[in-house]
Amino acid sequence: MTDFPLRSFLITLERDGIFLAVRDYDRIALVLGTDGEWTLGRLRNVLVALLAKDPDQRELILRRFDDAFDPNLPPLVRELALPVEIDRLRGELARNQPRHPDETPPLRSPSRSVPTSARKPWWERRPVKVAVLVVLLALIGILGYRDTCISREPPPNFQIDPPLRTLAAEPGRDSNLELALVNLGGGKLTPGTVTVEGDGFSFAPHGCSGHALAARERCTLNLRFRSDKPGQYSASIQAQSDQGKAESRISAESKESDKPPDPLKLDKLPIITHVPRRPVLRSIQNIANPAQDDWREPAWATLVLLILLLGFAVYLRRYQRLPMDTPPPWNGDLPRHFPFERLGGPPAPRLDRQTLAHLADCMGYFRSVHASRRPDISASVLATVAQGGIPTLRFLQRKQLRHLVILEDGQAGEIARLNPIAKELREGMAHLGVEVLLGCYYGDPGTAWDEHGRAFYLDDLEAQRNGLLLLVFGEADRAQIGCRLSLERLARWPHRAWMDLSPVELRAPRTTLPERCGLPGYPATADGLLRAFQRFLSETAPQSKAAAPTQPFHSWSDDPSADVERRLGDALPWAAACALIQPFSYGLADGLRRACFKHLPNERIERLAALPGTSITAEGLRYADSVAERLQTLFFRRIPDTQRSQILDYLLKALNDAWEEQQQLDPNLSNSPAHLAWERRYQQLRLMLEPEEALKRLSELDGTPLGGAIGRDLQRLAPHLPRPNDRLAQQRLARLAPACGIPLLDRFRLRRWHRAVAGMLALGLLGAGLLSLYLGWQAFQSGPRMVVTAEAEISTPVKLLEVSKQGGSSRDFPGLPLATRLPAGKDWRLELGSVESAKLGLGIVRHDSKVVIGLGVCLTSPV
Repeated sequence: MTDFPLRSFLITLERDGIFLAVRDYDRIALVLGTDGEWTLGRLRNVLVALLAKDPDQRELILRRFDDAFDPNLPPLVRELALPVEIDRLRGELARNQPRHPDETPPLRSPSRSVPTSARKPWWERRPVKVAVLVVLLALIGILGYRDTCISREPPPNFQIDPPLRTLAAEPGRDSNLELALVNLGGGKLTPGTVTVEGDGFSFAPHGCSGHALAARERCTLNLRFRSDKPGQYSASIQAQSDQGKAESRISAESKESDKPPDPLKLDKLPIITHVPRRPVLRSIQNIANPAQDDWREPAWATLVLLILLLGFAVYLRRYQRLPMDTPPPWNGDLPRHFPFERLGGPPAPRLDRQTLAHLADCMGYFRSVHASRRPDISASVLATVAQGGIPTLRFLQRKQLRHLVILEDGQAGEIARLNPIAKELREGMAHLGVEVLLGCYYGDPGTAWDEHGRAFYLDDLEAQRNGLLLLVFGEADRAQIGCRLSLERLARWPHRAWMDLSPVELRAPRTTLPERCGLPGYPATADGLLRAFQRFLSETAPQSKAAAPTQPFHSWSDDPSADVERRLGDALPWAAACALIQPFSYGLADGLRRACFKHLPNERIERLAALPGTSITAEGLRYADSVAERLQTLFFRRIPDTQRSQILDYLLKALNDAWEEQQQLDPNLSNSPAHLAWERRYQQLRLMLEPEEALKRLSELDGTPLGGAIGRDLQRLAPHLPRPNDRLAQQRLARLAPACGIPLLDRFRLRRWHRAVAGMLALGLLGAGLLSLYLGWQAFQSGPRMVVTAEAEISTPVKLLEVSKQGGSSRDFPGLPLATRLPAGKDWRLELGSVESAKLGLGIVRHDSKVVIGLGVCLTSPV
């Protein structure tokens, strides 16, 4: 259990509209880390300087500080108590400083009085940003595809190939020349008329006119030449099309010759030489594979389909998503704090009427030093004889009821609130007629202050100690070594006891300072008081020592949440039920115990407070986050359904009663922030019984400044909540708590045409992606593919030899045609077997379209 002495002061500031953020705690921790003498005045000035934002807040903080700290305390008490207060505050701030990144306080105005709305404008919401991003990506893709296509493909253009040729002919004989119309551009064109102007030149019938040519497509023309006499001839060839015209010139030489024609002496063609029985085609240069662009179109199609699929997914999410619920109206000028500390009413007293009556009976009477009016006959006779017969009267001593002196540690404020048995004992005994002196000490019990602030010293009561019963309430483990002398003096009193306020679970198995000084120790419980009274005052009670704690001491492990079950014991279901409301008041916890866990004594609340990280606030007890999560898990797993429903019904009834009581005090509390805070806790409990209706209301409250707190609470409870059947409720739960575990398809139920469109887009995306990958892999393969063709099949062996100085590798083929892929950067030669007459073509193949780069005629004689 942790102590935070200034917690009540800070809570009063929050009630007045001064809320502390994380940065305020950081600044307080930084200032408290400085050295120097800390006094109440210095602490007062530091807190005012750090927290006040205007003169009104300054006056309010000063007034609350003076109310929280008693200015009538003597200077000595301030010097002794304040360093302890400062050390505790430093430790608490050091533990509270690391916060969860999601625990962002709600937006508030600069004056910290009127919170502003946390709802973002529509242009800053995430779906709008995603839609804008998808549209921009689509535009970039379309523009990039357009620019690439425009820059990659030139405009349609065509030419006559080859542009210039010289034709050899003989008079009186026809000579043929094969020409081609080639479309060099990126689009289609349609050739028109093709004419030749020159003597002896004419075209054979062809189908090029009116036939549309695609990019890099050619149309073959046969040019005929015939002359009657030798000489030089020339002609001009013109071709018209819808994209322009092309022109080429050709020359012819006609002469008489008896020599056979030279074999294949055309420009830019492989050289063919004749060798008996083995004609050789030499110098096959390795031509680089032309750039393959076929993969670009499927790649752009893949990008477009991906953008369409993402856009369709955004559309489905927008179409199926639940619209934001309208937040309820609220007025920031109305009260902000709901008194949750009143939940469940006041807790049951630790001391019932029967126990108080028994304690009062145990007080008894004693003979004081004062004489009564009743004569003592035997003593009078003895005195008369002793005086020589002179009559001498002796009176009996007056019988007087014993007085009760209660000393309470003033530095144990949080534990005293948790266990107010000292005040209950004082009020109960005073009501039964026992004179009680109540004092408050600070460190040293030898000096105490009564209810009116007047100091009294126990040394002054030394003469009356036989008629006094002294009870010192405090934490034995925290007794200061400086009070050892006072404790040794109190040990000489006949009726004295130390009532230990510390929980049984935190008491170490060692001898405490009061016990070493001679003060018997008892737990500050009803049973401990009975044993203490019976030991000193009862005539029949045995003179036994104080009993040891009922539960042995256990140290916490590295993971405190794992020891929760062992340390709580039979109070585990009670603690798990209290974990549903954080923080929970003492009255609510005690009422829950009386309603659902009647077998537990009220002292078991000390086990709840002894859990690691538990803090005591003005509203009650608050578990640490890890402990609360562990207890909530145990609540849903260990407690039966019937008992769980009983617990939830009691908690909802307690919240309803508290709201009705508060509304009677302030009828204008309906639209206040205090009402929103109350409804947030009410709907979170209702969520476990009626999830659909509770989720709708929580979704509306999410638009208020409580949205962050609602999300954090549901994030922790989501794995244990019952799954709602309504789709809208599932979407609300998934939006408020993403860790709810509801599948995406259950939250967004698609129609048939939604599934059909999504399936087609997905299949198209998969097909286009695979096609683009395949074509890209084909395009970037190293080395060109060489093809050698012949008009007729040649079955004689063919060899490809690498041309190099060291002698390269060779490849054998059974004949022609052949097709193979050659490594880049090397030259090859083709060796043919005995061939009579063959027309050979050498070229490279780009996928399925052949590009011929050389034609020739090889004439050989058979052997």
